[in-house]
Amino acid sequence: MPDVCELRVGGMIYGGWTDIEIQRGLEQVSGQFTLQVTDRWPEQTEPRPIMPGQSAVVTIDNEPVVTGWVDDTKPGYDEKNTWFNVTGRDKTCDLIDCSAMFKTGQWKKSSLLRIATDLLSSYSIAVVVGDRAKGPAYEIIDSFNIEEGETVFDCLERAARLKAVMLWTDGMGRLVIDLPGSTKATTALIEGQNIKRIDGNFSWHERYSEYIVKGQARGHAQHNAKGTSTDSVVTRHRPLIIPAEDQVHGPSAQQRADWECTVRKGRGNRATIRVQSWRQGGDA
Repeated sequence: MPDVCELRVGGMIYGGWTDIEIQRGLEQVSGQFTLQVTDRWPEQTEPRPIMPGQSAVVTIDNEPVVTGWVDDTKPGYDEKNTWFNVTGRDKTCDLIDCSAMFKTGQWKKSSLLRIATDLLSSYSIAVVVGDRAKGPAYEIIDSFNIEEGETVFDCLERAARLKAVMLWTDGMGRLVIDLPGSTKATTALIEGQNIKRIDGNFSWHERYSEYIVKGQARGHAQHNAKGTSTDSVVTRHRPLIIPAEDQVHGPSAQQRADWECTVRKGRGNRATIRVQSWRQGGDA
């Protein structure tokens, strides 16, 4: 049977969901799930022994889509029904929640991959570099420091912005450093066939006419680095000055400005589409 969603916890496999919500995205460093279930299996005499803090894997047709931890369990009942809600997130949720710590908190002549590997070493989370980020992830960052009180994700995001790449997770609890691909989906979304609902959102709220990245670069002839990128769609005068996250020189400042412009364009044009299946090609 296709589209079978199961939760694997403590050596047991749980199904029978009445409501399923799974979130994954290019701008989510941690996927998350919310599942509502009946309180008991038909074959079980004991309530579901699922507890917060347990390791958990959510699968669809045996393919992992979230690998991490149970955050909350919420049992309940009324005069007619009993229910059991479970929420959780990928292993990378700890990067969002926890403070960044590693030795002195400073790196010299290190790559983004080295910084990420060091910061994740205490969490037993693997780092994966995608094909489109293999260059930037290995490029040297002259100097990088943890800012007092920031989370692991905030620290890594600053480093990722320096190299104009993105961070997300892959369903197996790993951190991915990459850029969105250009390969088109194999299944077209067609009104009246496989689209159940579509909502568009087109916004200038966080878009600007000009993005100006400013910073300093030690050891380069140009001590005051600057990069500029424009959004031709925004016709009003709306400039945004962005202090560089760390030391930059001319080319990297320009790369950072282009990245900011591109990302904000994408965020300003969104479509939310409800379809008939978890997978391309439907349930076949």
